[in-house]
Amino acid sequence: MAQEFRQSSKSTEVFLGRQFDYVITICDHAREVCPVSPGAAAQLAWSFPDPALAEGSHDERLEVFRAVRDEIAARVGDFIARLG
Repeated sequence: MAQEFRQSSKSTEVFLGRQFDYVITICDHAREVCPVSPGAAAQLAWSFPDPALAEGSHDERLEVFRAVRDEIAARVGDFIARLG
């Protein structure tokens, strides 16, 4: 069976030992599970709905994923713009 959605979350363990200027969690669950990120100069918590919880047809769920993706992209764009 082909994978329905190709993107996936990653464990924070794959990033251990790396230094970051910012670590941004984008869901409440991640903020609760990973309240502190070693190696992060600053940590931000942005709350977005979890698209994996969307219900409906494939197309309806895909639309939810796309909407959240677009919200995240806009927020990242604003964040980068503010960094100058």
